Amino acid sequence: EVEKINLEEVFDVVKKIKGKNVLIVSNLPSVARRFKSQLNENAKVIARFEEIPEMFHNEIESWKNLSENDIVILIRDEKSESKEIKKSFEFIKKVVKNYIEIKSKGKNKLERILYLIWYVDLVSYYLALELKVDPLATEMIKKYKEYVYSD
Repeated sequence: EVEKINLEEVFDVVKKIKGKNVLIVSNLPSVARRFKSQLNENAKVIARFEEIPEMFHNEIESWKNLSENDIVILIRDEKSESKEIKKSFEFIKKVVKNYIEIKSKGKNKLERILYLIWYVDLVSYYLALELKVDPLATEMIKKYKEYVYSD
């Protein structure tokens, strides 16, 4: 049986990130990039992502300048995390005040990754609705394509 997503949790994430600068952190770059892209396209908000452990070579230095308007979202699959990755997440939680953890659920890695993808897609969709923007509209993408591909 597939793990069910708790929509109340999704709505809680939406409330916490509304109006914030979103920084997504994960050792699962495909999920983190998708979440960033879904927030950009569906909710029309600026977001970025960083990958663990790479972010600890340089990005972490800039975190001294995080503000109250920044929120860090930790996307995790604890069952597949090495000791170093677990400690990396612990370190972030020690140095960052404003963070949310989104943890995978499922029997195997594929189920857990799909769970995370569905979860973050729902966050982006409901954030769009909360912000009263059409998640299907892609006006800037259309303008870009018209500009670049018209002769």
